Amino acid sequence: MLNDAYGIPNYDELNGGAFYAMYPFIFAIMFGDIGHSLFYLLATLVIFLLEPIKRKQGRVDSSFEQVFKFKWLLLFASLCSFYCGLIYNDCFGLPIYFFKSLDRKHNQI
Repeated sequence: MLNDAYGIPNYDELNGGAFYAMYPFIFAIMFGDIGHSLFYLLATLVIFLLEPIKRKQGRVDSSFEQVFKFKWLLLFASLCSFYCGLIYNDCFGLPIYFFKSLDRKHNQI
C-alpha cells in the first residue's frame, strides 16, 4: 500500500519496496526514544485489539480503515524505536543510566 502511494514502477525504474522494509529502522534512528515508543506500542496494541471488533461490525469509517492497514508498520516502527532508545539511553528526552558508559561518576572530565 505504501509503495502504491507513489505509483507502481515502470521498466527501468527503481522499485521502492526495499526502502519500505527499512522505514521502521530509519524512523527509529530519527525518533529513538523509549518513552515515546511505549506510547506508539500501546496505540498499536489497541489497534490490534480493536481489529476483531471491526471485523464483527463490518464497515468502519474510512479514516480508521487506513489506520488498520498500517498496524504492522506502526508495530515495527515502535519496536525499532524502543531498541534505538535503549542504545541512545534516552527516555522522553532525558538521559537514563542503564549502562556504565553514560554514568556521570565514571565519566569525569
